[in-house]
Amino acid sequence: MSRARDHYESLLAERYSWMHGDFAARRRTAAEGLRQRGIAGRRAIDLGAGAGCHTLALVDLGFVVRAIDFSPTLVAELARRTEGTDVEVMMADVMDFGAWGEPADVIVCMGDTLTHLPSFADVRALIGAARERLVVGGRLVLEYRDLSVERVGLDRFVSVRSEADRIFTCFLEYGPEHVEVHDLVHERTERGWELTKSAYPKLRLAEESVKTWIAEAGLSVVAAESIRGLVTIVARRGGPPRE
Repeated sequence: MSRARDHYESLLAERYSWMHGDFAARRRTAAEGLRQRGIAGRRAIDLGAGAGCHTLALVDLGFVVRAIDFSPTLVAELARRTEGTDVEVMMADVMDFGAWGEPADVIVCMGDTLTHLPSFADVRALIGAARERLVVGGRLVLEYRDLSVERVGLDRFVSVRSEADRIFTCFLEYGPEHVEVHDLVHERTERGWELTKSAYPKLRLAEESVKTWIAEAGLSVVAAESIRGLVTIVARRGGPPRE
């Protein structure tokens, strides 16, 4: 995930919370979404926690959370936001399964964390590791942007967010298994407008493929929805550990 990590540190991490908008509102929405999906328990793991929106949503639902992210900038922000709460912040790659800690009632992997993984095999490995780390009856919640259907022409240009002094646009370039995401940020400074640019790949994860890998790992899909291309899947672990 080195390209994704480099991209975050060179462009995205310091603008991450701004890009997503009102943090408090997102936290409330995340907590309500998890509640509506029946997410309950005591211990949770947040993979790719970012600035902590879903981490704090889990805290609001009564969880003790281990929050993991690979970005030093976002980990620092995450630590500030979660200070004084039942959150343990870890700077690690989500594929470092040893960093996940003790078994959990819930594991969440939200935003675009899954699409940042280098390959489909890595996604399958992460799902398998989640199955082994969940307690019996525990839930895995996956969320990601479905990039499996190719945009063409001008639809490959996406306006992310804009304000008077900052404009964030991205351009999508499609390959067989990945989309090369070109992020362009124009910012007004005392020297005039300046451009920061960087690119990194995202996996093209089809919903049915992810569901197949979930079943292969020994988990059961209990809920799934796709709203404007954002896929959310909830899976449950049943039965004893596999031999």
